[in-house]
Amino acid sequence: MIPRIELSARTRVDGTVLVEIADRGIGIPAAERPRVFDAFHRCANSGGYPGTGLGLAICKRIVERHGGRIGADENPGGGSRFWFTLPGAAGPAGGPEPAAARS
Repeated sequence: MIPRIELSARTRVDGTVLVEIADRGIGIPAAERPRVFDAFHRCANSGGYPGTGLGLAICKRIVERHGGRIGADENPGGGSRFWFTLPGAAGPAGGPEPAAARS
């Protein structure tokens, strides 16, 4: 199986930039999504995959220190969809989470 990711970015109405990264991997169980950005957290279904549980925690720290937000959702069709927002050139950070703003 060839690894595949999709990457998109757009400027939202509030001036923030939304970046989304989607994959078709093993996914993140819904019950574990609130903790997936905690340091050293590894999902129950990640057995057999290398890692320390620090990567997403580091991403969260970087995004938040730049005034943005980060999250993870289910990717329709399988896998995960990670997203983060950052302030635009002159725009504020925050705003609604992408799941609510994808219309």
